[in-house]
Amino acid sequence: MFCEDGDMTLLHAVPADASADTHDATDALTLGRQVRERRIQLGLKLEQLAAAVDRAPSQISAIENGKREPSLPMLRALALALQCTVDELLVDEAPNERAGLEIAVERAQRGSVFSALGIQPIRVSKATSDETLKAILGLHQ
Repeated sequence: MFCEDGDMTLLHAVPADASADTHDATDALTLGRQVRERRIQLGLKLEQLAAAVDRAPSQISAIENGKREPSLPMLRALALALQCTVDELLVDEAPNERAGLEIAVERAQRGSVFSALGIQPIRVSKATSDETLKAILGLHQ
């Protein structure tokens, strides 16, 4: 997760304690961040994207937050509404550094270290500073 010069490489970091179950969730996290980033780039509100794919905003939110994996037809509808291909949504890296930080923290919180220590996960939002996310990752290591 850290380079020799101390910089964080977070675009596809998986904690050493990640299990197969956690890895399945991480794919949903990366996909969700891709959907969110493309929606924001297009200037769409969550409600607008939901209407475009004929789903409730809560369903799109669950996808964006990595809590739900879309079916193939839903993935195709999302790609169409987001003016991209399914392959572009399925890239195996975060769309930007901030999303990489968020994904790494979510993965860490879903791993065995947090549960073994009895640490309750925090809600990662755009209001959570990069410094806070980096501190959580540093403590996790």
